[in-house]
Amino acid sequence: AEALVVISDATLVGLRSAERNNALAEELDIKIKKRLLVINRVTPGDADKEARKDSGLEYIGSIPEDRQIEEISLNGGSLLTLKNDAVSIAALRKLGERIWS
Repeated sequence: AEALVVISDATLVGLRSAERNNALAEELDIKIKKRLLVINRVTPGDADKEARKDSGLEYIGSIPEDRQIEEISLNGGSLLTLKNDAVSIAALRKLGERIWS
């Protein structure tokens, strides 16, 4: 595989799960060129750098908490209605550049 992209929240449980997913890929002897970590729903001061290092994955960035997504979800709407200027969309574009470069 070209890349394993693991998405986690900033909690210790989430980061341990990310680490376990990476270890499982190794145990299954899956050939992966890039092993990447993205932290989702980040608020200021969330992700601990030491915990990210321990995952064995290359941290490439985060997706911030996005009020627009919360509103859409609470109202049962579709994420396809998310506006192009949403903070999460901007973050995803940057992450995409890092993943496919």
